[in-house]
Amino acid sequence: MILSIDFRTDIPAFYSEWILNRFQEGYLMFRNPAAPNVVHKIILDKEHIEGIIWCSKDYRPIIPRLHEITDKFPSIFHYTINSYGGDIETQVPVYANKGFAQLSEMYGKDKVIWRYDPIFLTDLYTKLWHVASFKMMAFMLSKYTNRVVINFLSLYEKVKKHMPNIKEISYDDKLYIIKEFLKYCNEYGLKLQTCGNGLQFKDLEGVEVTGCLDEYALNLMGIYPKKNRKTTKWGCLCYPNTSIGEYNTCLHKCKYCYASSDFNKCEENYKLHNPNSPLLIGNLNPNDTIIEMKPKLLNTYQLKLDF
Repeated sequence: MILSIDFRTDIPAFYSEWILNRFQEGYLMFRNPAAPNVVHKIILDKEHIEGIIWCSKDYRPIIPRLHEITDKFPSIFHYTINSYGGDIETQVPVYANKGFAQLSEMYGKDKVIWRYDPIFLTDLYTKLWHVASFKMMAFMLSKYTNRVVINFLSLYEKVKKHMPNIKEISYDDKLYIIKEFLKYCNEYGLKLQTCGNGLQFKDLEGVEVTGCLDEYALNLMGIYPKKNRKTTKWGCLCYPNTSIGEYNTCLHKCKYCYASSDFNKCEENYKLHNPNSPLLIGNLNPNDTIIEMKPKLLNTYQLKLDF
């Protein structure tokens, strides 16, 4: 099993004590989003967990003790850094990106992946703005990473509610942005990889559309899976992974967020957080049904030999 920490909320930024406690105790629980009274239990040992894909906008709170987990479980790190202002990323600390270089020094350039995600257009954040922003960041971050993942924002209703001035992005606009990004990736030695809706660019030379958690990412963790992935209905090419977070719990309050439909609810849920609970938010209820997840291993345990 590959653990995702996490695409539903920012656990390293806001819940670092909780996740460290869970690994110390050897298990965690999370509610099924579709059936809140169904609680899944994951045993945190090497028999169940093959590796971890981390995702955060701010790793600084967990960095001093991160080794307590990564010494036992192979990990890769997605670090989301954009240049949007406080009008969009309303509560992201100014120095949230300061942990990027430190993570790279700790784990190596290969295992720290920059996410320029999501990409959207408004009157302020234009195609030219994105190209200039990307060029500047690619120059700086290429010292600490070899790869950048990009994704174009899907205009769900909850996104439109928070961003009424957002514009549809045409295929031509997307193609222009990607081709410009490729120029700077080639200049600064970065691999450009798409996430989510990137299949439409599979024929564009220089763009990898293999998914965030692809064979390359798994190999970095010493995992060599069978090549039996199935594309999901929304075009995701990632290998199976288990997300442990909860929706409406992130305090960054980014207006483009898919996982936060109600920022007031995020605040309410955070007040229910108990770092000593097996659940991220709240505690177990008497009518909860607990289901222990069985390990579903990806690794074939075959050595990969390159000649």
